Amino acid sequence: MNERLQKAVLQATIRFADAADRGLFARLTDKATPETVVEWLRGVEHIVSQTYTGKRKRYVNGSALVEDRTVLYNPRFLEVAEDFELLDVVLHEIGHLFVWDFVRDARGKRCAHHGSEWRLLGWIVGYAPQGSKSREGRRRLIRDVEYHRTNQTEAWKRAVMPLSLLYALRRAS
Repeated sequence: MNERLQKAVLQATIRFADAADRGLFARLTDKATPETVVEWLRGVEHIVSQTYTGKRKRYVNGSALVEDRTVLYNPRFLEVAEDFELLDVVLHEIGHLFVWDFVRDARGKRCAHHGSEWRLLGWIVGYAPQGSKSREGRRRLIRDVEYHRTNQTEAWKRAVMPLSLLYALRRAS
């Protein structure tokens, strides 16, 4: 794993641990304590894959193999991506693994890979929870989400906070 990817993985680990510590995953799951999240993240494997070929080489930046708890990264993307784009992809792919391992719907079933739970997780840890057809459009989305997360704007609070606060109050009583 190259140095930039290691740095992005470390930043992602810190963001997930911080969110767990602040109780922000309460809206998604009650299994994600800071200790379990950090231990779980240690088990995630990050691999720069040489298997991206053809069209896939151009458009796919990373892939989460949920059953193996592994993230594959496109080496071509690693060469051209800026640090904030790389962090977004790391968070995005770890988000898939997190939702697969920790989150269940009301019926106890696993959630959709790009479902509402995964999108909420994007608001919590700071990856753009939707796609864009252009690289510049994607960059704009990443910056917007990061702005809301960092400044804890009203939009971010509406998306993340209310149910986690209710959950905390319910647990306290």
